[in-house]
Amino acid sequence: MPKKTTILIVILAIITGVLIYLAVRSDQSLQTNTNTTPPTPSPVVVKAYADLSFSTNPVDVSKGSTAQTIDIVINTNGKPVSGTQIELSYDPKVLTSVTLTPALRNPFFGTNPVVLINNVDPTQGRISYAVAVSNTDSEKTGSGSIATLGFTVNKFAGSTFSQITFLPKSAVTTFSSQTSVLNISTPLQIVVSQPVASPTIGGR
Repeated sequence: MPKKTTILIVILAIITGVLIYLAVRSDQSLQTNTNTTPPTPSPVVVKAYADLSFSTNPVDVSKGSTAQTIDIVINTNGKPVSGTQIELSYDPKVLTSVTLTPALRNPFFGTNPVVLINNVDPTQGRISYAVAVSNTDSEKTGSGSIATLGFTVNKFAGSTFSQITFLPKSAVTTFSSQTSVLNISTPLQIVVSQPVASPTIGGR
């Protein structure tokens, strides 16, 4: 075989090998891109702005009726919300006959709110209440009552003060955020009885 023919065959073999290598690499790269899971989008986080509190605070039953009805109120500070979940804790030895009903006075979510959860556990002293706008309704802004809380104070429980506290699971939702926009939640302070003054020494 002539020398030139041998060199030509070698060159062609090298070129063929390079082309095969490039084709294999390209196919592997295509498979890798096809099997790659698309990145999970980061949740939309909106700065918290809504506040939860009670319509009357503190409540003093030391010289008055032990039966109370107080509204749980929301203030969105001019921004929209779609719903709220309220988780409250109280001392079941001090507070009895606890009830929670949709607000009648200035109802924030309207006269027919969508109540998702309404549960009172008198043994653990735990209240769970969730309400939201309907699928056909728009978000709400401003301030108003979410629910009306009723309870009776046991003056003989041995406590001078008590409170109803919002738990960390409490949340306020909005269509534009995947996280809660609850900013401040203020507990309800209850004066059960006035402290007894200590006797003065020596008649002073």
